[in-house]
Amino acid sequence: MLASIDSASAIVITNIIVGGVLTGLGLYFAYKQRESDKKLAIATAEQRQTSAEQRETSKHINEAVQETRVRFNSQFGLQMRVAMDALERLAAKPDATEDDKRSAREARRLYEEHMAGQAAVDREREMRQRT
Repeated sequence: MLASIDSASAIVITNIIVGGVLTGLGLYFAYKQRESDKKLAIATAEQRQTSAEQRETSKHINEAVQETRVRFNSQFGLQMRVAMDALERLAAKPDATEDDKRSAREARRLYEEHMAGQAAVDREREMRQRT
């Protein structure tokens, strides 16, 4: 039977077979592409979920760090105030030396700088909380 097929018919049959194979391959790759797209969509959704969880965790960590910083600065301010008061009492005594008086002035200056800086930080924090 194959011997009775002329060359034109053989070309047509070959084209049909090749076309069918190419169509089959196209369908297979389209199927694989859809599977890949589904997997990508799932992975993207999981990544978004993970990113959201990480942002939430990061937010809680930042809040804890901020709270710790506020408490540290508050405690530091109290310690500076106690030191300043003690040095000023020492400088107010009749037998106080010039070093005692300089130390008291320096302690007051440092305390006031700290309080001014803390006030600026507090204002900035309040502005961030409002927005």
